[in-house]
Amino acid sequence: MTEKNIQKDKKTVLLMPVGTGFGGTQESADNLAFGLLFLIKQEKPDNIVFFASELSKKTTLKSLKQQYKEETGEEINKISRFITIKDIDDFQEFYKKISNQINDYKNYNIKIDYTSGTKTMTMAASIAASENNLELIFVSGKRGNKNIVEKGTEFIRRQNLSKVHFDKTINDVQECFNHYRFKEGLDLLDNLADTGVDDLEFIKKVNALLLATYNYWDNFNHQVANVAFSNGFIKKLSDNQVKANHKALNIICDENNPLNQKYALASMINNAIRRSEEGKYDDAIARLYRCMELISEIILKEYDINPRDVDVNKVKEISENAHKSIMGKLIRGHNSQLRMPGVDSNFMLIHELNGFNKVGQYYYDNRDKFINALQLRNNSILAHGLEMMDEDDYNEFEELILNLAELIDENMDDYIEETRFPKWE
Repeated sequence: MTEKNIQKDKKTVLLMPVGTGFGGTQESADNLAFGLLFLIKQEKPDNIVFFASELSKKTTLKSLKQQYKEETGEEINKISRFITIKDIDDFQEFYKKISNQINDYKNYNIKIDYTSGTKTMTMAASIAASENNLELIFVSGKRGNKNIVEKGTEFIRRQNLSKVHFDKTINDVQECFNHYRFKEGLDLLDNLADTGVDDLEFIKKVNALLLATYNYWDNFNHQVANVAFSNGFIKKLSDNQVKANHKALNIICDENNPLNQKYALASMINNAIRRSEEGKYDDAIARLYRCMELISEIILKEYDINPRDVDVNKVKEISENAHKSIMGKLIRGHNSQLRMPGVDSNFMLIHELNGFNKVGQYYYDNRDKFINALQLRNNSILAHGLEMMDEDDYNEFEELILNLAELIDENMDDYIEETRFPKWE
C-alpha cells in the first residue's frame, strides 16, 4: 500500500490557530470566521483542534460556531477540541501545545491551517508542520479593503513542505554520517515518507547502504562491509575516497595479501581518531593500545615469532641475549603454549632480537613515554581502573603510535589516508 493510500484510509484532523481578524472588530472576526468555515467545509475533517486566546474565543470562535450551525445544522463542538493560548506572542507556549496535539493525533492525517493567529502562532505552526512533514494550508483569495479576503473569492493554498522536509532529512542524514552516528542516520531514512521527490527510493537505498556499510566497518565487521561495498549502488559512486576505501577494505579482508596487517593497522588508527573526534577518549586509547600490540605482532612476524605462542628455540637461534631475557618472563597458557607477558615485553624482545630494528630502537629510546601511556590505558575505566581519559592523554599516545606505525612502512601515511572515512559535503 502506498503512502498516499495510507493517508486516504486515515481520519483527518485540522489544527487551526484562531486570531481576532484585522483591527480586532466584530466585523473582522466575522469575516475571518467565514474564511475558516470555508476551509472546514472544503477539507471535511473528522476532528478539529482550535488554538485560541480568551479574546478570540469570544469573537472569532463564537462567530464560527454560529455560522457552522447555520450552514450544517450541527454543533462544531462535537468534532472539536479547544486549546487555550494564554500568551499569543509566546512562541514556546504555542509550539509546545501544537506539538502535543500533533503527537496526540499521530495516527491521523494531520493538516495545519495558518490562515489566522498572531505572527508568533503562525510561525510556530509553520515550523511544526515542516519538522513533522505535515500539510500546511491557508485560505487565500482576492484581497479587498484592509487586505481582507473578499467573500466568494476564497480558495485554499497548500504549501508543499515535502521537498523542504526531504532536504532537511537528507542533510541530517549526511551530518549523521560525518559524525559517525550511522544507526541514527538509518533511522532518519526509515522515517522519511513519500515526498514526491524523483528517485526517492534510489536515494534512500544509496544513503542507507553507505550508512550500513560504514557502520559495519566502524564496528570491525570488515567482511560484511566489504560485501556491501561490492553492491552496484556504491560501485556507481564517483567519490575517490569511497573508491580508496573499497580498495583498502579488500586488502584488509584478504589474509593472503602481504599488506593485510598494515592496512588493518591503518584502519584501527582511523577508528581511534574517530572515537577521539567524538570525545570518547577512553575508547580511542583502547584502540591505540590494540594498534601498539598489532605493530609488535607485525614486526615479530618478520622474525617468524608469535608472541602468543613463542618458539623459544627460534628466539635462541636469532639472539642468545633475547632468549635469556624472556625465559623467566614467559607465561604458560593453554596447550602448554608460552606467551609474552605484555606489549612492553614484545617491544623489548624486538629490540633485543635486533638492536638495529627501527621500531625496537624507537621504542627503547622512548620507553618511559610508552610506559606512561600504557599506565594511563591500564587506569582507564575501559581497562583495569576507574579513571577517565582526556584529550591530552589521547594526543600523547596517538603521537607515539603514529611514529611507530610510520617506522614499519614508509607508505603508512598512504594506508591511513586510504582507510579514512569520507565526509559528505
